[in-house]
Amino acid sequence: MSSTKFTRRVLFPLIFVSFNSHAYEEESAIPLTIIAQSNYANIENTAITINGRKIVIKSELINREKKLKNIGFAAYTPFFSQLGEAEENEDKTFPDFEVLFNGKVEKLRSYRRGFFLGEDVTGKLVKAKIEPLPKKGTDNKGLRHRGLPLDNWQGYVAYSWITPLAPQSKGTAEIRYTAIPQFGLDDISSERFSDNIAKHCGNVDDIKAYLKNVSRSFRYIYFERYEIPINFLNSRDVQIQVNQHAKKAAEQEPLFALTCGVTNRSGTPANFSGTFRTQENMISLFVIFKFPGSIFEE
Repeated sequence: MSSTKFTRRVLFPLIFVSFNSHAYEEESAIPLTIIAQSNYANIENTAITINGRKIVIKSELINREKKLKNIGFAAYTPFFSQLGEAEENEDKTFPDFEVLFNGKVEKLRSYRRGFFLGEDVTGKLVKAKIEPLPKKGTDNKGLRHRGLPLDNWQGYVAYSWITPLAPQSKGTAEIRYTAIPQFGLDDISSERFSDNIAKHCGNVDDIKAYLKNVSRSFRYIYFERYEIPINFLNSRDVQIQVNQHAKKAAEQEPLFALTCGVTNRSGTPANFSGTFRTQENMISLFVIFKFPGSIFEE
């Protein structure tokens, strides 16, 4: 056996073990759903920017009535639990979530609840001086001794705010936060990889051919999949701008950013702008990164 082949065959499992010793191989997305009750005011001319993991949703709020109108908003996560010590997305509270109206920061109400077997256990946890959200380091055995058998309870986070609009006025609202995408490694020959490309309206054969052209021994990619619910826009078209960047930690270069429903697309395969047709209630973006081929060659 040549030293080159030996290095490739041995180095792959070593790197893979090292990768998993610091983080999970894959983690699920935690989408942030936004809803609005407009009370005859309108949400129009929305533009969404996805810059790396930073999300900005910018809209015009318009009151055409002769009375003051309020628009009520809420943003909330699905139920989530804690994976363990090595979880990358340990904090699922969206701590940088921020809303501006005409450049001024809106006052937000925040909610953090804990649930176990269908029961809201927030009060029990708070009474025991425990954060309602699941977190690493919680002494589950100690909880059981205190009459709280809450192993692996779930939590969710929500924010709400109200924007008043003067009679016959309009203003600009901005919602800003850092997304929590699904991420992981995938084999380009896997059925899942092909399915993800097809589900995001990419050409499976063309993308695989491109990857093989980059390197004939190219086998693994790193991916991120973003879920951005936009049902609060009531099926209005959205201007979308996607800018993806290399991941410094592993020198991962973005190769493709795929999503369905975009017209007038311009730019590069990984950085583009266009108009998103909002027949769907969610933008799903699948981003493919080059993982260092010298590590994962066979």
